[in-house]
Amino acid sequence: MSIVYKHSYDPLSMYGNVVALLREHISTTGVHLDIGCGYGAIAEPIRDELGLVYLGFDLAEDGLQSLNGRGFDTHVIDLSELPHAEAIIKRAIQHRPIASISFLDTMEHLTNGPDVLAMLRRLADGSKAPLVISVPNITHKDVAIKLLLGRLDVTEAGILDHTHFSLFSEGYLKRVTASRGWSQVSAKDWLLEQSDQSFPSDLAALDHRTPIGGKLRSLSMQANRHALVNQFVRAYLPGEALPLDLYDDRSEPKRPFLSILVDAYQMDADEIARILHDMESQTNQDFNVVLVIDSALGASASHSLSHARSIFDGRITMLESNEAVRAERLNHAETAISGQFMATLIAGDRLSEDWVASFAALAKDGRKAVLHVRRTPTSVHDSLPPREAILSVPTRGTVSVAEWAVPGSAIRDLGVGFDPNIGTADLRDFVIQSAILYGVGQTPELEASQVDNDSVVGGEKIDDDSSLALLTKLNANPLLLPSGSAERVERLSKVMDGLLPLGSAEMTEQLADSLRIADLVAASPLLSRFIASFPHRSGHEDQPAEDNVPQPFLSVIMRTQGAEARIGTLREAILTLAGQSSQNFEVLLVVHSDDEDRFSSVRDLVAQFPVDLTQRVRILKCDRLGRASPLNLAIDHARGQYVAVFDDDDLLFAHWVETFEELAQKAPGAMLRAVTARQDFKMLGAGGSERSRGESWFQLAWHSEYDAVEHLRTNFTPFMSMAFPIAAFREIGLRFDESLSTAEDWQLSTRVAMLCGVHSAPDITAVYRWWTNGHSSSLLVPRDEWEQNRQQVLARLNRQPVLLPPGSTEKIVDLIDEVLALRRRVNAYEREQSDERELPAAVHHKASSTRSGMAKVDRKKRDRAQRRLKELLESRSWRSTKPFRLTVNLLRGRTGSGLTASDMPKSVEANQRLINEIHKSASWRITAPLRVIGILTRRLTGRN
Repeated sequence: MSIVYKHSYDPLSMYGNVVALLREHISTTGVHLDIGCGYGAIAEPIRDELGLVYLGFDLAEDGLQSLNGRGFDTHVIDLSELPHAEAIIKRAIQHRPIASISFLDTMEHLTNGPDVLAMLRRLADGSKAPLVISVPNITHKDVAIKLLLGRLDVTEAGILDHTHFSLFSEGYLKRVTASRGWSQVSAKDWLLEQSDQSFPSDLAALDHRTPIGGKLRSLSMQANRHALVNQFVRAYLPGEALPLDLYDDRSEPKRPFLSILVDAYQMDADEIARILHDMESQTNQDFNVVLVIDSALGASASHSLSHARSIFDGRITMLESNEAVRAERLNHAETAISGQFMATLIAGDRLSEDWVASFAALAKDGRKAVLHVRRTPTSVHDSLPPREAILSVPTRGTVSVAEWAVPGSAIRDLGVGFDPNIGTADLRDFVIQSAILYGVGQTPELEASQVDNDSVVGGEKIDDDSSLALLTKLNANPLLLPSGSAERVERLSKVMDGLLPLGSAEMTEQLADSLRIADLVAASPLLSRFIASFPHRSGHEDQPAEDNVPQPFLSVIMRTQGAEARIGTLREAILTLAGQSSQNFEVLLVVHSDDEDRFSSVRDLVAQFPVDLTQRVRILKCDRLGRASPLNLAIDHARGQYVAVFDDDDLLFAHWVETFEELAQKAPGAMLRAVTARQDFKMLGAGGSERSRGESWFQLAWHSEYDAVEHLRTNFTPFMSMAFPIAAFREIGLRFDESLSTAEDWQLSTRVAMLCGVHSAPDITAVYRWWTNGHSSSLLVPRDEWEQNRQQVLARLNRQPVLLPPGSTEKIVDLIDEVLALRRRVNAYEREQSDERELPAAVHHKASSTRSGMAKVDRKKRDRAQRRLKELLESRSWRSTKPFRLTVNLLRGRTGSGLTASDMPKSVEANQRLINEIHKSASWRITAPLRVIGILTRRLTGRN
């Protein structure tokens, strides 16, 4: 037996749990049988703490010799020859009573585990000897997540031990033991957040701190209550063998189309009768009913309930409850949900006769999505504006869950339930969580109806505390937006930039279509689609490291064309690498040219540097077309834990590598980001005497923190500001897009950020040289080509779901609230102006006479206020926060467009109110540092 199976006893271990179960269920003295004992980790506690005679049985003699040396009786058995093994065990018992049996970490190594259990059941016949079993859990979240990524890492020992023949989930373990006459009486499973399968350490999907890791862990924990179980440790008593099939049946069970969960807890008898009548009138009767009633309802509803049983004979389940918290009583009813889909009804819901038929029509294509039928107002006065006609705001507003039918598998397989911690927001949260995972199919026409309740058409309006609780819950988790989100942000940004006319018919239609939460969720695929949007591992993931070469922290990729005009800037760039405070890096210098003279020039330049640097520089040649080709070539040769790209015309400060190292220690596996300053440069000279000259002071053109929403619109992070974990390339298979002539950094960084998350530092570590003459892609590449590349990146983003980090929801909601407040103000002022224009002529004449003496003064004040408001609206502070406000519109479903300089109010008071609103807004407050930096920069450069 390998030494890897030698374990010592610890009360706080899996073996401690075994002894605790035995102590709990042993009812007599006698012998303890340890089948597959190994080195006998529990031998001493069995003898010394439980007072039993320990007998060890195994095939491997090294473990038995260890037990013999410690004074324990052992016997060699081969469980592949059961009759002979059973005879040896009986002889060892010598007619002594069997007090208990353990079968630890053994059954997974056998091909005949069920037969061994049957043999143990025969030995325990006539006794009350408990059996304790431990087996590894194949459904631990670490194994499940790695399987999604195509990894099955067989190890020497552990969950995926190379000697395992049988794999156990809780369900399979239950069937195997019950079919062999063992009845489970207790469990003390051994839990591990990080199992032995939690490797490699830089695999983002295994790190709950990354967006993808957090979302996968959340789903795994929600769907599988044993996601953290490393070892199942269960106690059994002898019982009757149950006639169970050991293997799962692939055939689908017969299910009704719809299960209708009715929360009748707060309904009186008349209300119950009305809702039962609506269900009785349905044209499609392929449903069953789960009716949750107040256990104290008593005789007052007996007639209605008796009538219901006669109408829905065999199709209704009535559950009594005294639970005041709605989510708790609905969760207790989930075991009765047997339908392909499930809809929830509460007091006040009214159903048209084709309500079930409408759901069935949506499901006819077999798609397992959340189904949505829209409401028809019960009268003309019940008409709702489009932005309120559906679940437009997750955290507030009036919503009717009668419009939605959720796949039954959301409850049965994915563990979606009603959250008792968010008050009356529990129903909409249930729909939102399901829709994120399944997507939504909905009717284009309006088909369901609701009653008018206190002038609110249908549904349930949640209280402020519940709204806040739901917002807090959403904000604490990564936010998965559906495919199509990038396009919506881009489309709305055009409105805010004035590219689409304010109030145009086109815009009205676009906003009505794009700002509904149902449209957002309708595009939202299963989480697996998000994972599938990333490539499989490439053929380069197993690049062997060179012998005896330690792995550096950072692989620095430099690309150059080796042109004579760039040799000078390349020399300066390499010098900044030579001066790094941390030399824990390698350099992959890729010459993007097939010209041998250029390659020789680069090689000769590198040879001029000290050997302690040049020995860490590898010069590669790339003759493939495409700006990103040399990057992908270098990645295939990178040995570092992280990869950073540093072009041949930029400059680094001495702590560039050191800053990335410090960030990686705090957030291993995350994308790392520091700050880059911009400086204008000009290239002087020609014919081999080129030299660069700075023409401006440093400018902080990019934010100090990475904002995932902002980066959906355009790139705000220069290349040298980022370091990518090598696992993004080796494990996930990401690569730069070689079809792009620009924006290849933006294309890759947004995808890495979604998977790995971003850890930022405010330190300025590099200088982006902004060339004012023709030595930069910003000048050499035509603007229409830049825009074409940008649209290509946006199109790719738009085809996939978008995963935002925790905290995004609150930021988005806060910003949209400010925008909406400003819009309401503007609309009110415009109405005032419109009302004034519609006054009778006589009134106009009188008012005009009264104001004539003050007209000139008011006009000057108004002009000053309008100029100040225009300055604010056109300021960098206000423009830089547009993406946040746009995205909030997208999520909150509010119509309207942003205030622009062309939409100034006419009165002095109106302009001043807007100025005050802007100054008080979070958008203005969070950009205060930018304004301070701008003031300091102007002072330092002598500009006012």
